[in-house]
Order: sequence, then C-alpha cells, then structure tokens
Amino acid sequence: MNFPLFIARRLYSERGENNKVSKPALYIATTGVALGLAVMIISVCVILGFKHTIRDKVTGLGAHATVANFVSLHGSEQRPIDYSDSIRNVLKKTPGLKSMQSFAMTQGILKTDSDFMGVAYKGIAADYDTAFIHSCMTEGSIPRFSDKSSGNKILISKNIATKLRLKTGDRVFSYFINNGDIRVRRYTVAGIYQTNMTKFDESLCFCDLYSAVKLNGWSQGQVSGVELQLHDIANVPIAARYLVKNVNRQGDKYGETYSSETVYEMYPQIFSWLDLLDLNVWIILGLMICVSGITIISGHHTRAHTHDRHPESYGMQKQVGEKHLHLVCSPRHRARTHSGRHHRSGTRGAAEIHQIREPRRISLLRGLRARGNQRAIDPAHKRGNPGNMPPRVHRT
Repeated sequence: MNFPLFIARRLYSERGENNKVSKPALYIATTGVALGLAVMIISVCVILGFKHTIRDKVTGLGAHATVANFVSLHGSEQRPIDYSDSIRNVLKKTPGLKSMQSFAMTQGILKTDSDFMGVAYKGIAADYDTAFIHSCMTEGSIPRFSDKSSGNKILISKNIATKLRLKTGDRVFSYFINNGDIRVRRYTVAGIYQTNMTKFDESLCFCDLYSAVKLNGWSQGQVSGVELQLHDIANVPIAARYLVKNVNRQGDKYGETYSSETVYEMYPQIFSWLDLLDLNVWIILGLMICVSGITIISGHHTRAHTHDRHPESYGMQKQVGEKHLHLVCSPRHRARTHSGRHHRSGTRGAAEIHQIREPRRISLLRGLRARGNQRAIDPAHKRGNPGNMPPRVHRT
C-alpha cells in the first residue's frame, strides 16, 4: 500500500469548515507547479530540437568531414584533387563512415530576360546522397545527375527562383568565365528547394558533376573534394584524427596536396552560435531544480502542519504501521483542553502531534523528569491509555 498516498487522500477528502479554502489552494498550487514544469520541459525540448535541425541542415548540404585541396580549403581559389583508387581506399577506412561522395564547385551567372545573378554551382554524380535535398524540395524533382555525360538540368533554391522570377520548367542561360574564356550553357530548371538557411539558399545551385569538371578545365578523375558522411556526428573527432594522420599533407599525381576539414571547422560561426543555446538549457534546468526543491520543502512543511490541524491522523498512522510517533502535550494543547473545546472526532482536547525518534524521546523524558516536570505523557507507558489515542484530560 502506498502510505503517503493513503494519508493524502484521507486528509484531502475530509469535509469541514476548516477545509473550504484548502481545496482551491491545492488545485491552484498543483496546477501552477505542473504548468511551470511543463513549460520548462517544452522549452528544453524546443531548444534541443532547434539545435538538431540546424545541425542536420548544415551536414545535409555539406558533410561531417571534407577532403579537398589544401589551397581550396584555406583560400578562395578552386584547385582540384585526384580522386583515384588509392585515396578512395584510404577514405573507406575512416572510422564511423556511412558514405562518401565526390563533388566539383564552379562559379557562374544566371541570366534571364530582365535580370541576372551570380551563383555557385555544385556538381554532383549519381552516388551523391540526395535524401536531405528531397526533404527540402518545394517544386519539381531532382534530376539524375551523372559524372559520365553532360546534362542540361539544374536545381535552384527558392530564393534564387523568387529573385529571377523562375519556376519549374523554365529555361535560363548561364555564363561561365574561366581563364578569360566565356562559356554559355542553357539549362532547364528541374526543381526548386528551400532549406531556410541563407548561407545556402542565396547562391547554391546543383548541376551534374561532368559539366562542372569540364567547365573548370580539369582532367577526368579530378574533383573539388570528397564529402564524408558519418553514422553519428559524435564520431567526427575520431574521423578527424584518422584523416589528419593518413590523408593530410599527402600528394596526388598532379602535385596537389590533400587536406581535410570537419563541419565544425568549415562553419565555426554556426556551431558557436548553437553552443550558446546550451546556456539557456542549463538555466531552465536550474529553474526546474529550484521549483522542485521548493515544492518538496513546502510539502514537508505542510505535512508537519497538518498534524496540528488534524490530530486524529495520529491514530490512523499508528493503525497502518507508522512507528516512533509519540504525543507531547504542548502549552497550546493544555490551553485548548482547559477551555473545554472538543475535537470533532469525539475525543476530549486536541493534542499537538510531533514525530520524535526513539532516542530523542528517551532523552526528552529524562530531561523533563530531572526537572520534576511530569507533563510529557508517553501513551506506551501510561496505564489505561491506549497507544493510539490522545491523552485524556480530566475537567476541573
């Protein structure tokens, strides 16, 4: 049997004039604490969910780790690396690896009849994981990109489509400038995506890997880099140490140097901002602990005060097995009994109940006897007074 619940129900279900205000107070207190804790829990969940959403978007359009040319990662110039079988075999041994995909970046200008806009093209192949892009699609579909042949379809963001007033199926010219040469391609808008992240939505378009490599003037097998997707973002530090040891500062057959960066190093501002949200979580958790502590302390104080208002609960607690409960007659008890007030349970007087442990009771009685004070009544040793009843006081 749940003893605290049994006591609470007995006290809460009592009827009387003294309890007319207690029930509304209990309703208000219980509802207030419940709503406060619920709001705090929801706030923590919203913050954590927001962090996970932003992190998934960054890694969805990028990767947990990227292997590229040292000059490209630490400068503004696009330099290729050789994506050969040797480097592919090394990357496959990365701890926690889920998938890897090559890409090529190039710059271009989209031009319509009335407007133009500079964009960044990201060339991808059939092995590219487009699951995240599929979740962000608003119109059209993702074309099947290839690294073997050139296509004439592109994927643009909703911001670009709004500024250039484009929609799915429209044709648009794209101009590429490479080493003083201007090349023109005519593309068809196959789909429109939206990630709600300005860094990507303002300028990023997707095209096939074959076209991006050719427009940059690179050889077959050269790419801008290789993106590594891991099973868990917690494995990023382990994968980073492996790449630094086995990939960084290695050279390919064209004399280019491999290097690597994690998602934390590529987007430090975003993750620093997300780390600041952890402070809010700790503040909310601290408030929850304070509210819980105050509630526990208030409940303990209420239980002690209840014995004074409900002395009949002494006998009830003794009957259900509560131990080390003893009656101590206080001056207020004597004043009540001598004034002739009767408790509604039928017993004469109203004793003030205190929970005193056995060693403390013995010490208290010894001290009172030493002073000649015999006012403390122990029902367990008093003849004719059961252990579960308050002391009987004779009227004078």
